[in-house]
Amino acid sequence: NEGRYCNQLLEHFDWEYLAEHGIGCLPENVELLKAVPPMEDIEKTLQSIGYRGERTKVIEAFQRHFRRMKVDGVVDLETASIMVAVEKLYD
Repeated sequence: NEGRYCNQLLEHFDWEYLAEHGIGCLPENVELLKAVPPMEDIEKTLQSIGYRGERTKVIEAFQRHFRRMKVDGVVDLETASIMVAVEKLYD
């Protein structure tokens, strides 16, 4: 499946290199939230940073970019904390 192959490539893409050269962003300091926000807030955060579409696929895409250690489409505390940190970079 071509889509699966592209997704696997994104998990190994050098996002850090691009951010270091002014293309895109990666949060340096991520403050861990006390709890995972409600899904409605998660969806608003994702939309505000340009992620739109079917929920699980959007979360997986976000994780492939910002949290490659665990790409499962589930918003856990670490994923939610990174989302908030990324959103702050765009404020």
